[in-house]
Amino acid sequence: MSNQQEGGEIGPVEASILLTLIRLNGKCLQKDLWKMAGTNSKVGIPALNKLIKMGLVTKRRVSEKVYEIKLTRKGLREAKRLEAKASVIPEVDLNLLATIPCFYCPYITSCGVGHENSPETCEMLGSWLYNLAKLKDMVNLEAQ
Repeated sequence: MSNQQEGGEIGPVEASILLTLIRLNGKCLQKDLWKMAGTNSKVGIPALNKLIKMGLVTKRRVSEKVYEIKLTRKGLREAKRLEAKASVIPEVDLNLLATIPCFYCPYITSCGVGHENSPETCEMLGSWLYNLAKLKDMVNLEAQ
């Protein structure tokens, strides 16, 4: 079946949500989904509702104001189809790239391996990497 499903075409936001879910073993908490899919709730919620209407994902309340989003079998097939069709260029989350502390560091022009200001000793970069790893671990745990 093509991407013309009941409920309409799968647009870029819907595709991003499906591809994100497949990377996260088919499920994710809604509150984490927006950042992982590179969107926000204002754009993501209508896209998510469209995917629910199309029967590609389900939404289950796990506690007050916390929802788990999960691919259905049909959604998994569609996500795999989109994944196979995706470009060979690796997907880059531009929102994530914009948070790298090096881009706004006042020492960027004098930073380098072996210099006084160095990526190996940078507290801002170390903190950013630590938080990124924590976020990845949290998402992986929630996806299990």
